[in-house]
This record gives sequence, C-alpha cells and structure tokens, in this order.
Amino acid sequence: MSVLESLENALIGVRVPQTNARLLAEAKEQVMALEQKVIDLQAENDDLRLQLEQGQNKERPFKRPRSESHTETLDEVEIGILKLLSHTGEEDAPADLIAFQLKISDVKAKYFLKRLEDAKYIHAAHSYLEATRYRLAHRGNEYLVKNNLV
Repeated sequence: MSVLESLENALIGVRVPQTNARLLAEAKEQVMALEQKVIDLQAENDDLRLQLEQGQNKERPFKRPRSESHTETLDEVEIGILKLLSHTGEEDAPADLIAFQLKISDVKAKYFLKRLEDAKYIHAAHSYLEATRYRLAHRGNEYLVKNNLV
C-alpha cells in the first residue's frame, strides 16, 4: 500500500474544511509525482546496473591518468619553484620572494605558481590582508623525490 493510499484510507469519512481539502489535493499530486520519480529512478538504476555489468565483462587494460603520473614533465621554472619551496621548510613564501630568488618577473612567477597550485603540487594561503603565500604540497615533494631532484 502506498503512502497516498494509506492517507486516503485514514481520511475516509473525515470531514475536512475547504482549505484543508485543497492542501490535501496538492499533497496528493506531490506524492504521486514523487512515486513516479521513484519508479523512473529505479528503472534508470536497473539500466545503469546492467551497463556496469556489461562493462565489467570487457577486458580493458588499466591506464593511469596523466595527472597522477610522476613521469609528467614540469617546466624548469616550475621545478625551480618546487625546489625553492622544499628548502623553505614550514615557512610559506610569497610570490615576490619566489620571483626574486629565481630571478624571474612577478608575472611569470604568479603564472607558474597558479599552474602548480591547480595541479596540486603546492598549497596557496590566500589572504585579504597580505600577499598570497605558497607552501610545497605532498604531491610536489613526491615529484621532487621520485625524480631525484632533492
């Protein structure tokens, strides 16, 4: 027995005011729409389960996504940034200090810092009160170690 049928059976013989009757009719429509949605989702779930089973039966070699590969090559400036941040330890470094140390422009430093941040090689501590500061992330340290750069 559905929720709607249970509700109707409970209200048999009960006299309800006009506004409650309207609310009850609206609730009835909503419940019917939800029940239909459940039926549709169950059918979609069955279809997806079948597709998954069919996909698992096919032999496909596993390929590591490029973003997780340690053979991914970084620009020499990016490697320089990672090395510099590895030497700062727990200290965060602002972009202007990184640019100064690597003898590159602030614009170029910020470009490569953003790329490294997006690729999760470094963490950025953004602040409204002071310049963004950067720290080596685990992935950046891992890249340096696996490529014998430290």
